Amino acid sequence: MRNKMRFGIIMGIIICGLLTMGIVSAEIDETNLGSVKQNTCIEIPQVCGSCSYVNLTIYYPNKSRAITNDGMTSIGGSSWSYEFCNTSNLGIYYISGGGDVEGSLTGFDNYYFEVNPEGIDQNLTRIIANIATILFFVSLIFGVYIINRKIDYKSWQNSLVTKYSNRNYLKLVMGSLAFNVLKNSYVIYYLLGFPIFLAFMNLVFNFNIIGLLEIVKAMLIIYSVGAIIVAIYLFSHVQEWIMDLLEEIKNMEWGV
Repeated sequence: MRNKMRFGIIMGIIICGLLTMGIVSAEIDETNLGSVKQNTCIEIPQVCGSCSYVNLTIYYPNKSRAITNDGMTSIGGSSWSYEFCNTSNLGIYYISGGGDVEGSLTGFDNYYFEVNPEGIDQNLTRIIANIATILFFVSLIFGVYIINRKIDYKSWQNSLVTKYSNRNYLKLVMGSLAFNVLKNSYVIYYLLGFPIFLAFMNLVFNFNIIGLLEIVKAMLIIYSVGAIIVAIYLFSHVQEWIMDLLEEIKNMEWGV
């Protein structure tokens, strides 16, 4: 009981920590241009009605300069624009610059944008949704485990034989499918684990935990390949079960 309480406290701390990070990241920030997907372009806007030119400097996440005093393009209506495409590096890009506001060189407020693999903005709603997804599917796994322990598979198999003897083939097929899926519950655990993994991957992308990004990508590939292995393993179990069921039905017909 004490260990369960400790586990609950630890989980509570982790969840509160993630929610706090989400709240901080979701605060309104007018200097934030949002997120852009890695190796794609972003259009950087600026407004200056009296400027004849507007220049900007962009810094990579490591603080080295990507461009220096490049001119922005006037698109009319006091609006200026600059397309930046050198987004191969993950992280926060900072922007500074200025223009000749009413004939006087004036700097504008510094702002920034983030480059991540999916171009996903850190969003409190999305963070909460991913955490809720993880908790929901974890609870489903525990629910399946508890239910699975209470099932009398021998009695269930006998009922399937009875359905065959009564020529109730539709119920036999449906019952057989449910029987094999639940008895080989590793299939359910694996399937339920997939949305958990995806939600975790979204959190990694959302918080831009660069050290985990490549590991998560590799794990996704392994997990996807594992689905094929699980399917083959399930097929072998089902095939063996069908042969045993047919043998049992045969013996019943012969009165053995």
